Amino acid sequence: MDSKPLTNRQYKVLQYIDKHLHTKGFPPTLQEIGVAIGLANVNAVRGHVLALEKKGYITKAPDRARSIQIIKPLSTMSRLKRKMHKILKTDKGVYHQVVYALAWVTYLKKPYFEKTIRDRVIKTLRAECLKRGWELIKTEIAPDHISIVVKVWPNHSPQLVVRRCQHALKNLIKQTLDLQSDRRLWGKGYVATTSLDLLPQMIDRLQNNQFSKSIGDGK
Repeated sequence: MDSKPLTNRQYKVLQYIDKHLHTKGFPPTLQEIGVAIGLANVNAVRGHVLALEKKGYITKAPDRARSIQIIKPLSTMSRLKRKMHKILKTDKGVYHQVVYALAWVTYLKKPYFEKTIRDRVIKTLRAECLKRGWELIKTEIAPDHISIVVKVWPNHSPQLVVRRCQHALKNLIKQTLDLQSDRRLWGKGYVATTSLDLLPQMIDRLQNNQFSKSIGDGK
């Protein structure tokens, strides 16, 4: 069945989404679309995106940032898309994401994460992942370390994810525990693996090396 025709503005929105996916490796936000096509009203952008979804050109997860995916590409870009999927060996309209198991420890293994703060830490991590367009699959909070399993875009390195999460938690922890602003929170190094079974032993290694050499370059 042929797709329903697009208005000029809908075409521009779809064109920008396609360009953003190819150049950045992940979908744009509504704000980014608005800036690109010269439309300041986010609700108007949302309306065009909804129209594209109803017409079968894209799909979007509700209440998730950066979740737009193209399922019916523009004809002028079909050749490029076929080449991309041939190289990546993916199905048409599917863009790669990577699942990482990540972990980092507190400085000198201080037991910062007691029961009173755990729920707020988890809530902050969920909000940060939503903001970045990542999918937080699993979270474990121990007194002296945090481990997560998260699905991210391929051009978002493990180091970037760890740094973003650490930064998001910085003010929460210092304010909740009434710590000095210049006090160091995070130990040296971090764990990053795509083999989830290896996570526990890698966390043990990271913890054991806090007082000697560091692993990775997380702080």
